[in-house]
Amino acid sequence: MIRIIGAALVFTAFSVLGVSISSGMKAKEKRLYLCIKMTEDISDMIRWNALTVSDIARQLHMGKCYEKLEFTGILSNELEIGISFPSAWNKAISETDILDKDEKMKLYELGGVLGSRDVEGQLSSIGLIRGELQRMYDEHREKYRTKGKLYRTIGVTVGAMAGIMLV
Repeated sequence: MIRIIGAALVFTAFSVLGVSISSGMKAKEKRLYLCIKMTEDISDMIRWNALTVSDIARQLHMGKCYEKLEFTGILSNELEIGISFPSAWNKAISETDILDKDEKMKLYELGGVLGSRDVEGQLSSIGLIRGELQRMYDEHREKYRTKGKLYRTIGVTVGAMAGIMLV
């Protein structure tokens, strides 16, 4: 009886591990998509509304669609207490645990562009950053498409094999 319970636990553990890895890949794909959408929205705010960086930060936070990126709330709070935009942006990005290194680097780059150039310079630089994010998104989407199901399947298969070996 204990062996059967142990086998079930091992099977469950490996299955959950495979699903977890696959879910992490899907979450990164969604974050990259949100970053691309955010650059588009920021470009529109600069081009059509001529918003300041503080207003842009406020709009990003109030829009609620970027909550999953987590840093917009931190950024808004930092700006409210009077911290300069570049410092607040960098602090918000560095304190966000959900983003990986590549995502953080692109967002640091985006923060360095905002408010530091004329309108055309900002729009041009944001376009380049968006292009890089799009490339990252396309690569990761393909990786998830090809390997996401593989990780789930391997987790279940290895779990089943290990469970059978225990019984």
